[in-house]
Order: sequence, then structure tokens, then C-alpha cells
Amino acid sequence: MSWAFARAYHPAILQPFVERIASALLVTAVFDREINCRRAASAAFQESVGRLGNFPHGIDILTMADFFSVAVRSNAFLQISDFIAQFEEYRRKLIDHLIAKKINHWDTNIRELSAQALSNLAKRDPVYMRDVILPKLFDLTETTDLNARHGATLAIGEIILSLKRLQDDQRREGSETLILPPVIERAGQLVIKFRQRGQFKGMSGTYMKHGCASFIRNCSEAELPLTPEQIESWQFLLDESIIDEKTTTRELAICAFSSFCSTYYRNEDPAKLVSLIDNYLKDLRDTQMEHKSQGIAAALGSLPKFMLLLRLKEILGTIDDRTVLPEMFAVGYNHSEMRRDCIKGLANIVQTVGFESGALDLDKVYSIYLRALEEYAIDNRGDIGSWVREAGVNALYQFLTTCPPNLLKPEQVQRALVAIAKQSVERIDKIRAVAGKIFVSLIYHDPEIPHINHREELQAIFPRDTTEILWLFPHHTFPLLIQLLNFPEYLTSIAGGLILSVGAPTESLHSCASKVMNEYLKTHQSLIPQFGATVQKILQEKSTKDPLVMSSTFQFISELLSSSTNSSILLADDPSSEFPEAIFALMNDLIAHSKKHLNSIPAYCALMLAPRICKRVLSKLVMYLGMLCVNIRRETALKMYETLLVYGDQTCIPEENLDEVLACLSEEKWDGELEEARRIRNQLCVLMGIKPPVARVKK
Repeated sequence: MSWAFARAYHPAILQPFVERIASALLVTAVFDREINCRRAASAAFQESVGRLGNFPHGIDILTMADFFSVAVRSNAFLQISDFIAQFEEYRRKLIDHLIAKKINHWDTNIRELSAQALSNLAKRDPVYMRDVILPKLFDLTETTDLNARHGATLAIGEIILSLKRLQDDQRREGSETLILPPVIERAGQLVIKFRQRGQFKGMSGTYMKHGCASFIRNCSEAELPLTPEQIESWQFLLDESIIDEKTTTRELAICAFSSFCSTYYRNEDPAKLVSLIDNYLKDLRDTQMEHKSQGIAAALGSLPKFMLLLRLKEILGTIDDRTVLPEMFAVGYNHSEMRRDCIKGLANIVQTVGFESGALDLDKVYSIYLRALEEYAIDNRGDIGSWVREAGVNALYQFLTTCPPNLLKPEQVQRALVAIAKQSVERIDKIRAVAGKIFVSLIYHDPEIPHINHREELQAIFPRDTTEILWLFPHHTFPLLIQLLNFPEYLTSIAGGLILSVGAPTESLHSCASKVMNEYLKTHQSLIPQFGATVQKILQEKSTKDPLVMSSTFQFISELLSSSTNSSILLADDPSSEFPEAIFALMNDLIAHSKKHLNSIPAYCALMLAPRICKRVLSKLVMYLGMLCVNIRRETALKMYETLLVYGDQTCIPEENLDEVLACLSEEKWDGELEEARRIRNQLCVLMGIKPPVARVKK
């Protein structure tokens, strides 16, 4: 309609209404929730400026508040509104609209943006904010309307901080006080009144905790003077919120807790602070509630330096204990989010305390970070250990890039790079991307990080500009990272990562990783025996203990031996090679633990090409041909047929019987009756020259 007015009426007719129309359009253009309404108001304002020509500061505003810039809500609320507020004609219209219509809006995001917008606008008209707006907002905190109460609490904190900063800037000029005693008194009593009215309980209480956390943070940064009772009420609320079940509540409380401690505990009795920290440490050690541990660990990480130094050794010891992964299925095994937050908290502590004082036990910190990269906890949510590994990678990067070079030990730097390289070839895209970027950043870091072996060779592999690499896509990263197999330091870690990625259930990752691995080994055949021995050692150590390695082993072995180059070397009839026997024994042991018979069939078929164990492998496979499960019988016959069709002359099966064996595998109905399948199986055993399985007699 406003757009039509500009086209329908002469400017002289609309002259008395120009200011009201312009204000209404601009308020809508910057503060409406809906993008279409903001754009429509901006277009109408542009049309009116062009046709009527008498809108105050119209051209200046149009350069900032055009059709496209108002599309981003945060930009409209925070940047464009501040620009428009420099013009007196519109300033108070914007402020009054926020107080009347947006502070009590049903959308939480709008209330938060409105509070931030009021913080910006307070600099434009501080006296109006002090004398008119703050009293209105304090009155709104008395209402029963949750939205209005929450929005007012947010806005009070934002305005107080903005006025305090403005007051500090203008203090030299002798300007009037912007934070008056009545405001200080009402702000100090706000949390106490909410608690007296029971407004921190239930669903509505969650919103009020969020609002009060923001309020406490802003008032703490404004260094609002408080009484001991008021400080205690804020501390009590923060203690409640820090251990809340809801993640957002904890995060907001921890942000507030850092500012609160820095402001109100700087001159506090050290004995009281020690008691406070000891209570947190006791709760962190004793609780089995993950959300409580998460909150306390993050809170400890947010403490200011003067508090951390009082109990630094005890804090590190407790975090060290809580980041140890319990045995599988033990209490706390699946508390990976707690261990992740402990690592993040420790990283914050290291940055807060710094390296110069010598107060930190750097060896302990470093060992905690490295241990985080070895967590592979799994539950019904998947690989939850990846959260801990990601936090560990980021913490190691922070450690290596901020620690003075003279404090870095050669073995620490190399172990960190090796551990990060392993993460860059594993199965989760996000972790690979984070680890890959960090690995390249470390080898190119300026100033140079000392003790990096083969720095020039690594820089020749990876480009300095990491934006050239699509880190989330394995076909971009694996061809680069596979070249680390050339360096002895990285062989074990890259092999360990390849076991997980080649054995991954995701087809795109599995096929890409196996293709890159086999192609690289084909062109570097001298590396194959060493690679095989390394893989053998890793699988023997972890396949029955690590659930991720357990689930990847069969597919990895199958893909590794699917390459004729690899199998001809690894399965050769060489008395000095332990690979065939060791892998066969490992697979038998793994089957006993996991019962994953279907997954093991391709791997067993690949092992048929090992002359020394061919008969034992065939004996294992023919047992599958007589199993109760139809799918196992059918899949075993199919895979054996496919393998023998190509490589039959390389096995121990008599050549004169090979055609008959192939016919039996392909033509017989292995999904029929069990007794018939076992009869055919026994005939097949005779043809292959092995003993038929004998049923175990149950006692």
C-alpha cells in the first residue's frame, strides 16, 4: 500500500504524513521477522524516495538499506538499524518499536536480536535509554508474560554494558553518569526476585536461566557493584545452570561464569576460592551424570588465571583421570561428550595460564591430548569417540603453535604429527578434513615449528594453500596422504587409518581408499612386505579389542589381497613370512569373538592363494557350506566359485578336479535342505583333497 501511495498521490498531498510513513517503512525494513516483509518495506521506501523526494535522508539510507542487504536478518537488526539511528528523525521510533513489539516477541531469536540492537542504539541516545527505556524494561521483568520477561532481562544486560562502555569513554570529558544508583540496585536484585517468585522452575525457568546468564555476563563485564548477597545469588544460579541437562543452558552459564569470576572474585579471599574450586573438582570426580561432568569441566576451563593458579595441579590431575577411556561396557564408557569437554577445558586452561610461568606440567598436558586421539568409543549413536579425537586434534594444534619453541621436545612434535596424520585418513569426513588442514598448517606454520622431520619432503607433497584441496572428499585427499607411507615415522599411523577407511561401510570412502592404497602399493612394491608386517601387527593388537578395527578387519584384508600384486608378495610361499598364518589365525580368533561369518567369506577366499595354508582355509570355507544359515552357504559357494574361476590353478586343489569343483559350486542348490547341502559339501571335500568336517558331538 505504501508503495502504491508513492505512485498514486502528489508529493504535496503526502507531505504531512511523510515522517510517519518513512518511520513505519524503515521500522518494518529492519525489524520485521519475515524476509519478504523487510524486502517489501525496503522497496516501498525506495519507491517513495524516488517519486516523492521529500523523505528525510532518503538517499543516504537507501545506500545502506537496499532490497538485498535487509534480507539477512542479523544484518538488518544490528548494522542497518544502527546506521539509520544516526538520524534523529528515526532514532526513537526504532527504539520504541523494539520495546513495544520485539522485546516480547514469541520468537526467541527475535528477542535476542532485539536486545543486541538496543545495545547498539544505546550509544546513539544514552540519556533516553537511561531515563525512559531502562525503567520500562525493569517494569517488564515483573510481568507474568514469559516472553516479555525474558526479553526485558536480555535487554537490560545489553543496555547496561553499552552505557558503561560509553560512560568509560566519555569520563575524560566530564559527562554525566549513565549508570545511576537505582539501576544498580534494581539490577542487583533482579535474580533474587526471580528466585523468590519461583521463575527458574519448569520450562519457563529454562528461558529465564538463559536470559539471566546473558544478563550476568553483561553486568559482570560492566563491573556493576554488588552486595555479597547479590554475588551469592548470581553464583548459586550459575552453579545450577552449569550442570543443567540442556546444552544451551550450560554454554550460556559458562560464558557468564568466566566474566563473573574475573570481576567479582579478583579481590576475594583465596581460601574461599580454593573451597569453590575444590567443590567443583569433587563433583567432577564423583558424579556419573555426564551433563554434570561436562558443565564442570567447561567451567574449570573458563576460570581466570588468578583462580587457576590456586589449584592448577589438582585441576590437571582430575582432568587427567576423567579423560581415561574405561573398558568397553564399563560405567562411563559412552561419556565421550564429557571427555571432549574435558579436553576443550584443558586447552582453555593452557592458554589462560600460559607457558612462561612454568606452572603447567607440559608432559602431562601433552599425554592427555595424545590419549584423546586414541579414543574410539562406540554406542548406538555411532563413533562417539570422534568428538574426543576432534577436540584432541584442535588442542594439539593450539599447543604446538603457541608453546615457545625451546619448550617443545622433538619426540612430542613428531608424535603429534603422526597422530594427526592418522586421523586424516580415517573414516569420518569431518575429522579427516580438520586433521588434514591442521597437518598442512603445522608443516607450513610461521614461525616455523621445530623438530618436524622431512619438512621439505612433506611440503613438496602438500600445497601451502589448503583451499586448493577439498578436504571432505577422499578422492582429493587420499592420493596426497598415501604418500606418507614412504616415511618410516608415518607408516604405522597411516596403515592404522587405512584399516578403518578401507574397511568402512560407506561405499564411496571404502572404494576410494582401497583403490588409492592398492595403486600406490603396486607402484611401490618394495614397500609391500613392510606394509603387510605393520598391518599384521596392528590387527593382532587391536582387532579383538577395538570395535572399529574389529568391524573393519575382514573388508580390509579382502581389499588388500584383492590386488594380485599384493597377494603375490604377501601370500608367497616364503618360510620367513608370517603374514598368511598370522592373518588366518587372527581371522579365526575374530570370528570366535564377532560371529561375522558373512563378512569373513571374501577374506578367507583371498587367503586360498597362500600355498602353506590353502588346505586349512578350504577346510574353514567348507564348514560355511554346511551351516544352518542359507545366506552363508549361498554366499560362500558364490565367492569360492569366483575366486577359483580366476585363481584355481594357484590353489592346492588337484587340477584334474578343478572343473568338477567349479561345477559343483555353481550348479548345486546350496540354499536347499541342510542335510542335502552337507552331503554335497562332503563330496566337494573329496574332490578338493581335504577331509570333510565332522559334526561336534555335544556332551
